[in-house]
Amino acid sequence: MNRISILILDDVPYVRRLIADELSSLGEVGMIYEAGSAPTAVRVLMEHRPEIIVLDINVPGGVVDTANYSSGIDVLQFAKSQLPDSKVIILSNNSNQYYRRECKKAGVDLFFDKTTECDLFRENSR
Repeated sequence: MNRISILILDDVPYVRRLIADELSSLGEVGMIYEAGSAPTAVRVLMEHRPEIIVLDINVPGGVVDTANYSSGIDVLQFAKSQLPDSKVIILSNNSNQYYRRECKKAGVDLFFDKTTECDLFRENSR
């Protein structure tokens, strides 16, 4: 059985751990990679090519190979350009219509508000 790999990008280690624990309970999950910044997430994407990518929007930024990644939206755009078959989920407190629209334009597969829609995320991960 092929096991899927997952990247979780969130700047709060506790939140990354909660998401990882929730997802690791699924039988099909193999490796779970964690990143606390956009540049680290881009490096993980390039090296490990995960099938599922869970991103927060407001994360520390930085430069990778002369490109600036300042948010989870930048990572979303990179992921969709380099790993078009990977599924990208935004899980963020920045859930107003502007961010939802920007993520949709970038090709997000699912968007959840951490504050009000986390139960939907749990239901969809099962």
